[in-house]
Amino acid sequence: MYTADVLPILEARCTTCHNTADGPWPLTDYQEVVDWRSQVLGDLAGCTMPPADAGVTLSSDERETLITWLVCGAKHD
Repeated sequence: MYTADVLPILEARCTTCHNTADGPWPLTDYQEVVDWRSQVLGDLAGCTMPPADAGVTLSSDERETLITWLVCGAKHD
């Protein structure tokens, strides 16, 4: 699920800011996402990420995919 469903969303919507060079907490690989799981989940559930000024939005389906993956164990594949 991570590679097919989650990673494409992260690459399209998150890693422009959340990368190893510039990001407040990088989300460029599986382990980084798992390490920040609680923070990511809270921000997604609270609709605070991506922020309004980021110029990027998540569709309802994308948000649901990420939240479901995080809540249901964040399996790699």
